[in-house]
Amino acid sequence: MILGQPRQLPLNTFPAWKYFMVVIVIALGAFLALPNLFGEDHAVQISDKNGSEIPKELIVNIEKAIKDEGIKIKSHELEGSRGLIRLVNSDDQNEAKRIAFQYIEGHDEESIKNNLIVAANLAAATPDWMADIGLSPMKLGLDLRGGVHFLLEVDMDNLFEKEQEKAVTTIKSELYDEKIYHEGVSATDQTTIIAKFKTEELQQEAFSKLNNQLQGFTINDREVNGEFQLVFHITDAKVREIKDFAIKQNITTLNNRINAIGVAEPLVQRQGSDRIVVQLPGIQDTASARSIIGDTRTLEFRMANDRRSVADAINGRVPYDSELLYETDGRPVLVYKKVMLDGEHVTGAGTSLDERGLPQINISLDSVGGSIMTKESSKNIGKRMAIVLTEVAPIFKKNEYGDFVKNEQGELIKIDEEINKEAVSVATIQSTLPDRFRITGSFTQQYASDLALILKSGSLKAPIYIVEDGTIGASLGQENVEKGLFSIVIGFVMVLAFMLVRYKVFGVVANLALLCNLVLIVGVMSLIGAVLTLPGMAGIVLTVGMAVDANVLIFERIREELKDGVSPAQAIHNGYDAAFSTIADANITTAIAALILFAIGTGPVAGFAITLLFGILTSMFTAIVGSRALINLIYGGKTVRKLAV
Repeated sequence: MILGQPRQLPLNTFPAWKYFMVVIVIALGAFLALPNLFGEDHAVQISDKNGSEIPKELIVNIEKAIKDEGIKIKSHELEGSRGLIRLVNSDDQNEAKRIAFQYIEGHDEESIKNNLIVAANLAAATPDWMADIGLSPMKLGLDLRGGVHFLLEVDMDNLFEKEQEKAVTTIKSELYDEKIYHEGVSATDQTTIIAKFKTEELQQEAFSKLNNQLQGFTINDREVNGEFQLVFHITDAKVREIKDFAIKQNITTLNNRINAIGVAEPLVQRQGSDRIVVQLPGIQDTASARSIIGDTRTLEFRMANDRRSVADAINGRVPYDSELLYETDGRPVLVYKKVMLDGEHVTGAGTSLDERGLPQINISLDSVGGSIMTKESSKNIGKRMAIVLTEVAPIFKKNEYGDFVKNEQGELIKIDEEINKEAVSVATIQSTLPDRFRITGSFTQQYASDLALILKSGSLKAPIYIVEDGTIGASLGQENVEKGLFSIVIGFVMVLAFMLVRYKVFGVVANLALLCNLVLIVGVMSLIGAVLTLPGMAGIVLTVGMAVDANVLIFERIREELKDGVSPAQAIHNGYDAAFSTIADANITTAIAALILFAIGTGPVAGFAITLLFGILTSMFTAIVGSRALINLIYGGKTVRKLAV
């Protein structure tokens, strides 16, 4: 033996660390997949929409009321603003939900009655010790688990009206500051504003002052019947930017509201140019889901116009840069149309008591909002600031019987809308406000809590309304699960039988590798919290076929080697080595396709892609490394005269 040269292992033999790695990976995958064996419990969830802690006595009393009706309770748990009562079946769940709702509605404290939400839910039955170390089962999508579905439409008409209103106010202010007299500035449609002038000199003077002042608008001059005009037209790029930002902001706000309630694996995503899909798996009633989605009003901070008479505004003489609104108690207030700050910059809000023992609202802003607030408030010390909420109530088409009319897609048909604005708080700015400040006033604790919730959960950039809602019952979800599992089992059994008959001992090895592959897929998806959907189950079935295909390539190559007169041990070695490149090429190309599907797809397509991708990775390991380890244990380092393949 030459010193320094590593010892050569016998043919078809792995070093000990490779066997150890295979065992560890498969054992770890099985451990991660273990929580999926425990299923889910029917449960009643009680949540505080303000995020406040729920009193333990409340859950105990509700549990007692449920037991008094003869309903068996498996367990109850309380964690901060979320309580959970686990039941035996769906019938008990529905009855328990009714009892909990009645108990809360009959409670003496208004904060309990107004802030708590009762919803039917499905809760993982994972043992506590598993949950404590972070183990959880695979999340099931809406098509498997049941839940509620909403299709929301963003009111783009209202959004562009607000944008045009801002632009008109800006144009009028600029002309006023420059003392350029005009005959009127108004929006003719959602994308066009026309300013009118008596003379060409005024028109050209305004053009030179306003050109490039409005970002995202083009400006052209023209003469119509002796009237000189400037036409401002919003660009297509600006239109797309406004729409995209509104959709993104609304999705962020809805996500914040849903996550604060604790709904497991919600889906909030864009659909088309102006719609948002919201899916809440496990929630079984649309009324509770509507409460979870929460307030759909938009929020703005504006300065009050105390320089002009409110009485004149009530009589119809409202300044061009202002509008007349009413506070919650009915008092009129004149506020500027210019928005100082909108709700997208609010990062947090809560309530406390001021020096007089009265409720106050504590507000936190992000860095951009804090800078704006500091700058604007320093210029307006001693003046009043208003928080304006805008609610757009859609008016849907009805038939002669008073029922709502739907289109072919089952969506409500909007024919008009009612816009309601309210100045929910008008307070005097006492000093320069930083990114954290407080609002005081003569409001009740309940009013302060409700306003804090709206502020904390975030403001919608544009109003939204529900055009379609529906419930996927637990029975349908269970049926989908059972059918999906049945298809996997049937495919799995047929593949097992074929491999046993065709490849004998090697078929047994392939089947064991296939079983380990399924365990690893479930374990990995459970670990990262991936959501399993019905198309995802199809991805698992496809993975089963691909995993077997890799073994078939290897085993057929071994047969060819044996026919060529190669020794059994050398045939095994050549078979695995020669087939590796073919298997790798096929799986890499499929993985690239899965990545593209996942990157550009949504919903079912993404669910299929993610399952397929994980299946490819695990099947490569089990088919090449795992099965090779077993074959090496059986045949490696031995004199073999015949292979059962």
